[in-house]
Amino acid sequence: MNKRLIIANWKMHGDLAMAGGFAAALGQVNTVEVVVMPPMAYLQGMAEAAAGQVALGCQDISPFAEGAYTGDVSAGMAYEVGARWALVGHSERRVVHSESDQDVAAKCEAAVEAGLSPIVCVGETQQQRDAGLAVETISDQLASIWRLLLQAPAAGIAYEPVWAIGSGQVASLEDVAVMHRSIREQMRAYDARMLEKVRVIYGGSVKPNNVGELFTDDAVEGVLVGGASLDPESFRAIIDVAAEQAAAEKE
Repeated sequence: MNKRLIIANWKMHGDLAMAGGFAAALGQVNTVEVVVMPPMAYLQGMAEAAAGQVALGCQDISPFAEGAYTGDVSAGMAYEVGARWALVGHSERRVVHSESDQDVAAKCEAAVEAGLSPIVCVGETQQQRDAGLAVETISDQLASIWRLLLQAPAAGIAYEPVWAIGSGQVASLEDVAVMHRSIREQMRAYDARMLEKVRVIYGGSVKPNNVGELFTDDAVEGVLVGGASLDPESFRAIIDVAAEQAAAEKE
């Protein structure tokens, strides 16, 4: 089994001092894989400060490799300043910036071509869940992604129910497990090699006091952490829970 993947998504928070000191505040991490995704402006500074202590990623990338796209940052640029992972399709990008499944697939392809490992975010709204369309919604969001994940250095799928993000709510363990297993069944149907390559992780108000329950189910192979990742002590507590449970599973 791959190491659990713990990702910090700072969104549009933080400053240069926070980026410079965050890796040092976390200390050494060995038994889980940690990726920190600061705002793009702080990526290079954090890469220099982290000195390989944790992996770094970007929260978004352009679908274009270069050109007259004012304000965009290409996957190749992000790679050059230290990113090795890229988040694509976060619900805040889909909702606030009206990104379609096709947009997300284009960004995923750009990430893979630049050598970045993509984390593709998927999730349903409360209305879609209430209508019984949660699994169908996720399936549609992933339909054009599978071939790209096979080509990537590594990859993840982050299930983040839209109604749980920033709300303080966390989906029930049963709901998370059902969706994660559904995603893995879709992987198996497409190409069984993906089961070893792609980790399915959960995002949605993950905190130190609920992450332990999430990790009691082996369908949860990591977490995407938002607000709780802004405080290194809180984020370290999440890492420690994951590490302790990983150690217990080996005994």
